[in-house]
Amino acid sequence: MATTFRQAAFRRRLCLLLPAVSFGIVIGTILFAALAMVIQGAVGTVFAIGSLIFGIGTIGWSGAVGLGRSLDSMQRHLGDDTAWTQASARRAMTRLIGFGIGMMITASLFETFAIII
Repeated sequence: MATTFRQAAFRRRLCLLLPAVSFGIVIGTILFAALAMVIQGAVGTVFAIGSLIFGIGTIGWSGAVGLGRSLDSMQRHLGDDTAWTQASARRAMTRLIGFGIGMMITASLFETFAIII
């Protein structure tokens, strides 16, 4: 069975997002463990940090999509030879979004398990 273009594109995007989510889960767990020894609201703090990173990634992604062509044109016009591209900015922001999602998932799971136990 041949994969369609949409399936291949979805798979590429998923391969970009899943490592960032996994890394966010690991860092969120470490951050929760460190904060749980110091403050009472460690779950809320980890969730807030994750949502902040998610929000920054979302704003950055939309900015890269909305202003990407303009920034590319400006760089060509000025003769600036940087490695910035619209696609690389979107990839970087997608990784930030995934990292924030991972931290929020971690905080949600810790809160859920704390309620159950």
